[in-house]
Amino acid sequence: GGGERAVDGGRVREFVGRVAEVLAEVEHDGEDELELTALFRLVVDEAAEGKTVADVIRELSRDDRVDAAEAADDAEEGENAMSTWDDWAEILLDEAEDLMDDGDVPGAVRKYEQAAELNDSLAHVALARLHLLGIPGVVDANYSAAVEHAKSSAALGNSDGQSLLGYMFSVGIRDGRDVLVEKNMQKALLYWIVAAEAGNMYAQMVMGYRFMYGLDVEENMELSAKLYAKAAQLVVDDPDMDDFLEKQTA
Repeated sequence: GGGERAVDGGRVREFVGRVAEVLAEVEHDGEDELELTALFRLVVDEAAEGKTVADVIRELSRDDRVDAAEAADDAEEGENAMSTWDDWAEILLDEAEDLMDDGDVPGAVRKYEQAAELNDSLAHVALARLHLLGIPGVVDANYSAAVEHAKSSAALGNSDGQSLLGYMFSVGIRDGRDVLVEKNMQKALLYWIVAAEAGNMYAQMVMGYRFMYGLDVEENMELSAKLYAKAAQLVVDDPDMDDFLEKQTA
């Protein structure tokens, strides 16, 4: 079944459900949810080596399980102890945003990196943007890291990551003599179209413009108008727009 597939340790979100299914089939001593989370950490580390989920769990000794449970109990006492990876990543993201608002970019980057280790798509795209542009004296531009985070975010279905990867393919990304992303407009259009269909405003505007003027696509004014209308509606529906307009007219 699905639990016998070899799992890429990087794709944590897809992995969570599979681990739960296999744990239900493998003999264990009634671990509670928090202990299963600790076991899951051990499984992720081993799964990165290409082992199957079921094999990894069967290889865990009783001592490992006890150690994992004790580690989970210790973590529960901390402010950020959570029973699921998604909740944990969400807290890290909130902390990163608060640190960004306070101007502590290095601290925010550390939080984003921790959330990215949990394979959170929002953290990956945030790091991709930071490393692509860099912040003089604060965050060095790192094109290789930017590309990897953009790819990870896009692979997880994040439309911002897909849109950013579309941009990267449209211009090509080089680091000195190394070609990190070869310019490929067909791939760029593919990522932009997928992101636009997912409701990404930037991708909708990009493709709206391209369909209007026939740039690398056949001119299509009707489709262009629809894409621009969707993008405009996203702006209207944005809950932060009222605050923005209020500041502009103050």
